[in-house]
Amino acid sequence: MQPDSKNKKKPYSPPTVTNQTPERAKQFVADRANCSDQEAADFLESLRREQQQNDPRRNLPKPLSTAKNGKGSA
Repeated sequence: MQPDSKNKKKPYSPPTVTNQTPERAKQFVADRANCSDQEAADFLESLRREQQQNDPRRNLPKPLSTAKNGKGSA
């Protein structure tokens, strides 16, 4: 008899994100888009700025600052 493990489907797992050095990322974009290194760098910079603008942590209120003597303002 064959084991049941061959008949079972693997659960879906989304692709993992890997970190690349900025130089490798720039080279990857340049190769894929058939563009210059400067155009690839500009594209990656625009993605970084867009990601920062859409970051929900960016819109959180800043913590209240305390006085230098350790006492709050009263």
